[in-house]
Amino acid sequence: MKQARLSIEAIQAISLIRDIAHGQEWPLTIVFVGKDDLPKLMTKVEHIHKRVLEWCYFKEYGLDDTWTFLSALHPYFAALDDKNPAHIEQVQAVHELCEGLPGLMVPLLQQLDYRLSYQSGSVDATFIRTVHEVTRRSMMDAVRASAAPYKAPHTKAGKEKSRSTPSSKSKQD
Repeated sequence: MKQARLSIEAIQAISLIRDIAHGQEWPLTIVFVGKDDLPKLMTKVEHIHKRVLEWCYFKEYGLDDTWTFLSALHPYFAALDDKNPAHIEQVQAVHELCEGLPGLMVPLLQQLDYRLSYQSGSVDATFIRTVHEVTRRSMMDAVRASAAPYKAPHTKAGKEKSRSTPSSKSKQD
C-alpha cells in the first residue's frame, strides 16, 4: 500500500491554520513527523521554512540509548539494574517492540502504566510483550470493524417493547 505524502499545497494550508491560530492567540503547535522528502518539502518554500521552530532528526536508538531514554522517561526503568538479566530483557523487549524509536516507546510506556493501574503484579518482558500485543490486536480489531458496514441490532419478532408516547395515550383515551 502506497502511503500518501504531503504536498506543498497541504503544507501551505497547514501553515495558514497556524497563522490564524497565532493571530487568535490559540495555543497551537504543529509537529511534522516524516521521512523521505519531508525536510526537502519544508525547505522548498521560504515562508514555511522560516516558521519551523525546531528540527529534530531521529534515528533508531541502540540498546544503550534506549536504556538511557527509558530511565529518563519513567521511574520504573530508572530503578532497573543494568547487570540484572531480567531487567536487561525488559529493556530489550521495549527496544525490539519499538524498533528503537522514541516516538513508539512513549505510547508503550503509557499503555504499560494503564494496564498496571488495573492489575497488580510484577513487570517482566512477557508482560511488556503482552501489553504491546493486546493493544496491537485491539487496534487491528477496531480498524477491521470500522471498515465493515454498520449492522443495526436485530429485534426478535414479537419481543419488541411497546412504546407509550403522549400522542398514543391521547388516542387511546
